[in-house]
Amino acid sequence: MAGRAMRRSLGPASLTGICVACGACAAAWLSAGTRAGSLRAALALGACYLAAVTGRRLTAMLPARQPAVAMTSAGCLAARGSMLSELAVYAGLAAGAAARGSADAWQLAVAAASALAVAGTLARCAAAVAARCAVAGLPGALGRAAAGALGGRLLLVALTAFVWGDQRALQAVLGWLVIAVVLTACSAGQASRGIRADGTGSAALSSAPRVWRDDGPAARRVGRAVKGSLVPLPPALLGLAATAIAVGLGLRSLPPVLVLTPLAVLLLAAPGASHPHNGRLDWLVPSVLLVAELLYIAALGFQTRVPGPAVLAVCGLIMLGRAQRDRWDRGDRGARGIGWEGRMLWAGLGAAFAIPTFAYLALAAYLGVLVLLDVMASAGAEGEHR
Repeated sequence: MAGRAMRRSLGPASLTGICVACGACAAAWLSAGTRAGSLRAALALGACYLAAVTGRRLTAMLPARQPAVAMTSAGCLAARGSMLSELAVYAGLAAGAAARGSADAWQLAVAAASALAVAGTLARCAAAVAARCAVAGLPGALGRAAAGALGGRLLLVALTAFVWGDQRALQAVLGWLVIAVVLTACSAGQASRGIRADGTGSAALSSAPRVWRDDGPAARRVGRAVKGSLVPLPPALLGLAATAIAVGLGLRSLPPVLVLTPLAVLLLAAPGASHPHNGRLDWLVPSVLLVAELLYIAALGFQTRVPGPAVLAVCGLIMLGRAQRDRWDRGDRGARGIGWEGRMLWAGLGAAFAIPTFAYLALAAYLGVLVLLDVMASAGAEGEHR
């Protein structure tokens, strides 16, 4: 199929568009919540997967005839296209389950999208550990395979939705992604035992976690002020704990000022932005920050009665913005957007001023513009070097 696509002058960008279109069709059929719609969606999901795989194959063939920048741009575009298709499928499943009376359909969709984002970030940071340490293990291989197995997740969705319905499909894919996160974390933790003994390996790990932290201007400025003297992991774990406690107590029941308490505690992790992240477990920092951010935004949105599609859009666009982030970030240079601290502050202020729906819609629009600019830049870079 890759050979035929190349002979017909179909590039990775075109195949990414086909993948997204098929994913949108599948989402529309799944939203009906019927077996006939699930069967049609299964055919669309198969076409979506074939387009994604063919686009990846073409991207792998690019270095033989195009510069490396074109390969990077095409890979970024293909990754975002696959994620966008999968997010559309989750939205279709949630709409179908909600139409059949499910009260927690959109919560499940947001949880699945958040788990997908965490699995991708954790797999990328864990790969930096495995690249320098000899111990990888079967759990790590299975975890990375599960995190990146678009075809497996789409097949699971197609079968489960047809047999048991849309809600069971969301539960199944959420369980799949949770298992992927656990396996990847266990393997990377085992591999990281050799980091302290290997000084060169420790130094080589510094770039990936710092890039995938997704710090905004405020966090980077604070990090430069302390010159990397503060360790990054303990403050991030403290902020995650504060976020979980606030969510458990109920963010809606808290006074407006206290709604921002999780962010205030999580900002203690900002000074670690310039730390080299060469500790044994520092590769966990980007995933911990992402979990805290998504937990806060999702819980705040649902507890303040923001429509489920708006919450899913914000969480999904955060994931899309982080895809292939190292294309734009090299250390502290070229970073884009307001970062995790800016997004949490905006959502918290929206809830504090009793305009949460407007705040989430505005945040989704802002993130959508950033993703669109990156996609246009990726497609332009591919076209320039064709």
